[in-house]
Amino acid sequence: MRLQIRFPGGRIAGVPIQSLPAMLRTKLYADPTNVFVHGAVLASCRRHPEKTALVDTSSGRRLTYSEYGETVEALAHGLVAAGLKPGEVTAIFLANSWEFCAAYHAVTLAGGIPTLLNPTYREREVRHQLGNSGAALLITDRTNIEGINLAGLPNLRRVFCTRELASASEPFSNLLKPVSSSALPEPGEGSENTLAALPYSSGTTGLPKGVMLSHSNLVSNVYQFLGQHASPLNSDDNILCFLPLYHIYGLNVMLNPALILGATLVLMPRFNVAQLTSLLTQESITMMPLVPPAMNALCLAAEAGEFPKNHSMRWVKSGAAPLAPDLPRRFTALTGIVVCQGYGMTEASPVTHVGYLEPALYRPDSIGHPLAQTECRIIGADDLLVSAGGAEDVPAGGRGELVMRGPQFMLGYWKEPDATAARRMVLVRRHCHARRGWLLSSRGPTQRNDQVQRIPRGAGGSRGRAARTSGSARVRSGRPSGCGGGRDSGGIHCAARRIFDLQEDGRRTMRVCRRSLDALQAAARSAFCGGCPQDGLGKNSPARVAPVDSLTVRDQSTFD
Repeated sequence: MRLQIRFPGGRIAGVPIQSLPAMLRTKLYADPTNVFVHGAVLASCRRHPEKTALVDTSSGRRLTYSEYGETVEALAHGLVAAGLKPGEVTAIFLANSWEFCAAYHAVTLAGGIPTLLNPTYREREVRHQLGNSGAALLITDRTNIEGINLAGLPNLRRVFCTRELASASEPFSNLLKPVSSSALPEPGEGSENTLAALPYSSGTTGLPKGVMLSHSNLVSNVYQFLGQHASPLNSDDNILCFLPLYHIYGLNVMLNPALILGATLVLMPRFNVAQLTSLLTQESITMMPLVPPAMNALCLAAEAGEFPKNHSMRWVKSGAAPLAPDLPRRFTALTGIVVCQGYGMTEASPVTHVGYLEPALYRPDSIGHPLAQTECRIIGADDLLVSAGGAEDVPAGGRGELVMRGPQFMLGYWKEPDATAARRMVLVRRHCHARRGWLLSSRGPTQRNDQVQRIPRGAGGSRGRAARTSGSARVRSGRPSGCGGGRDSGGIHCAARRIFDLQEDGRRTMRVCRRSLDALQAAARSAFCGGCPQDGLGKNSPARVAPVDSLTVRDQSTFD
């Protein structure tokens, strides 16, 4: 087998490609043909009835696989009785909890489409996703929707709250009551054409887009990730997950694989060092997914003597953001735990590449090889407007655009055919379905030009963000030191869309933005306050940026 991805310079993490073995990832964990996500999970519930499936640290509840399967089936019947029709969207607006997990699998079992909302969203983002997706039902909790106006959403019929009731909501527990005459619908189409998730992925412009992921997409990616030489996850693992399950990293790299394998998943509602280090020993944790900011926080805890030495953890996975080369080595030196880095995007369900833990191939600062059945090419920027069949690979050492294809790639963007077409390059062969075309890893070309720099976004959405820079204002992928208010949001929500490490005053930055960005992207005002809020993945969170007027700032500028 030949290596499927072309690496500039012919090296991976400094190692010549010629010294690496032939592609090791050729087999999936199982055949994904017409397998539905809920079907794979319920089959696991039948195989492991007495094992613990979930531990919800927010409520103290522990569910065996038998209990989880019964809960999912009861909830699916309750959703049908509540009026959910096949193909309708149900929104899940919850933090990590047993209710989130059960609701997700029950919605798909009932024939619905789950759309997952970031629990830190504010009213604007909540209304956009509920309205754009056409959600008919909403499963949430009072603390999440308190102060949010849900009126005027034409498709939203009912709201269910899990632990605390909000005004005009119904108890989630009602959905678990026995019902009569609520037969579950049979799938109208095969797994390739039936949506299993509608996550919303933040774009470079405007509001997030819905990413249509089929059951085949998600199951194929789980089986790729669990395949030979890809991931050492197994049914004996106790996995600790603080990563938000609404995000594709938490959903399809942890939740679905863990339950399909028969492992135990311990859920934390959010990252907390003290709680995490305590749970490592209490629950005999053997594996944990991380993001770079969390890994750095655990390094600091270990240096302070707060990381347990008698843990059982074998390895951690890092994704969702670029990993500095020295960070995994520092983490391993302090804790004795090895690190596997991954790469992907929401549109890929999400994993396209993972590193190796085998000693001969261990390179923690590398994203490793593509997964089985994942093809990659690097093509020239000038070829982005032609078909993939006519595009040429860039020569060794050149710059270009990464394009990929495989069974895990999305069906398209929800109600966005133009955006879908812009991301997909269809291979010109009659036997190749358009859905199996090449997908661009970003929304625009990476140019060999000192004035354009791309910010990779890691496993949670690796599309690059192009931003022109001038003088001493330079784009960086780490924590921001400046953020501005966007015109389309009254000076609030576009604040983290463009990040600058500033050496000069705000007015100069405003001029750079005005020259380089579209009118709706350019900031009307800016406030430089030392940092932007971040979400559970350590990414900048536009939804949590305060209005410019409320910030404590060290410099504030307005562009007239």
